[in-house]
This record gives sequence, C-alpha cells and structure tokens, in this order.
Amino acid sequence: MKGGRVSCIGRFFCCTLMIAVFLIVSIVLALALWIRPPSIIIGSAGLTSAGTSGIQFQTSGIVVPLEVNISVNNPDYFSVDLKQVTLDLTYPLDGNNTAIGNGSTSDITFHSHSNTTFTFPFEINYQFSTDPNYAILLDMASKCGILGGSQSDITIDYSIKVDLKVILIPVSPTISNSFSISCPFDESELEDFIKSLGLSSIAGLL
Repeated sequence: MKGGRVSCIGRFFCCTLMIAVFLIVSIVLALALWIRPPSIIIGSAGLTSAGTSGIQFQTSGIVVPLEVNISVNNPDYFSVDLKQVTLDLTYPLDGNNTAIGNGSTSDITFHSHSNTTFTFPFEINYQFSTDPNYAILLDMASKCGILGGSQSDITIDYSIKVDLKVILIPVSPTISNSFSISCPFDESELEDFIKSLGLSSIAGLL
C-alpha cells in the first residue's frame, strides 16, 4: 500500500513537472513568434553643433568630435533596455587598420510600440604615435582636397558592441562595417597644421 502511494506521488510530481516545462516552452515559443525586429534609421555622421571650432589640433594629434542621430522604432509589446553601446574606429589604409577613435553611450530604453531617437557621440582621435609617418594625416588631407586634387569622402571602419536586455535576457551582438564622411576640417586650418609639422615638402605645399 505504501509503495503504491509513493509511486502515485512520483507519477504526480513527474506529470506536474512535465506540464510546467511544457507551459514554459510554449510561452517562450509564443513570445519568439510575436517578436518583431525593430526598425533602425541611422543618420549621417557629422560634426557636433560646435562645428569646426570644436576640432582640436594638438601637439600629439587631432581630435574631431562627431555625432550621429539614431532612430529606433520598437513594434513589440515589451520594452528593450540598451545597457551600453561601444564603438571603435579604425582607419583603413594600404592594407592596415589603425585605431583612430571611439565612442559610447548607455542606459537608453526603447519603450514598447514607440519611436526613440537619440544622439550617439563619438570622436576621431588621431594620434601621431600610431601613425609616425603621418600617412593617415596626409591621406585625409588629400581627400579634403588641399593637396591639389578634388575632395572625396573619408572612409572609416567601425566595430560596435551592443549590450541589450530583452525580457530579462542579455543580448550582446557585435556589428562591423564602414561609413563615409565628408571632410570635417576647415581646409586652411588643416593646411596650416600640416605646415607646422614640417610636412610641407612631403605634402607638396611649398
């Protein structure tokens, strides 16, 4: 009699556990079927409101503050928390990719059924220590048209790591691509800076 009771309790517990697992799996699958990817619109990167006056020509390099507006439309019935996003920039030249800047932002919530627009700040931080031959500086000068040619866009590679939390589940994708910007410098200021470094003969600015 006792053995039959224990067996009955065991079957009941097993059945209850299986039902609970089934319900959890069903809920997760239902959520997955209803989840729709957000619509993301990324604007064009450009100088901050300070314009060219915000650019810093330093003895160690050049710092260019930039920003880009990003609009995210969340069509789902739950909010998504952006814990942090970090950006690393590299300059592609002659088969090499040299670190040239970064940016980050954090703590943004994309509420359900809403559109959220935020400004992502980042900067080009060009340092002579990573480019002792000034190859990147002269390449940017060339694309800005101060070495005799016509202007063209400056292409920069980037890697973005995004830390999200979706329904209490952490998600951390990494995205790599490139973007192009028009020359951010005042041509005369960049030309004077190159001359101050003693690069006039190399740059053909004599």
